[in-house]
Amino acid sequence: KNELLYSQYGRQDFSAISLANTTSDLAGPSSAIQYPGIFPSALLLTFRLISELRQRRPDFHHSVRISALYYSQRRNLLIDLLASFILPVTSHDIVTIREDSVLGIKIENHSELRVDSVEQAMLMISDIIQARLT
Repeated sequence: KNELLYSQYGRQDFSAISLANTTSDLAGPSSAIQYPGIFPSALLLTFRLISELRQRRPDFHHSVRISALYYSQRRNLLIDLLASFILPVTSHDIVTIREDSVLGIKIENHSELRVDSVEQAMLMISDIIQARLT
């Protein structure tokens, strides 16, 4: 499994985009230590940092939102995987990416869901993956 992670810290936002492809290992399963993956690790770290900041600064306010996008190279289409969980099937807009000279790259018409805990975020991501695999 090869993964490339692109992350960007801007103002107070964090976004991560993972481009991955999976290949089968001819030697069979690896006996190496299992790594939880880039997104679970990023979520765990994000919520741990939030917890540390809340201890140091009781007035610290935060909001964590997740979205799930899939790029289909075959159809040259960006698909919002979260939309089917929170929007009626008929109201899907086309997800677009545009470049703004002030804000940089901006993704438009995608769904976001606010999560309050790492467990809630992991459950939502697990549900998205299960829906994608079935």
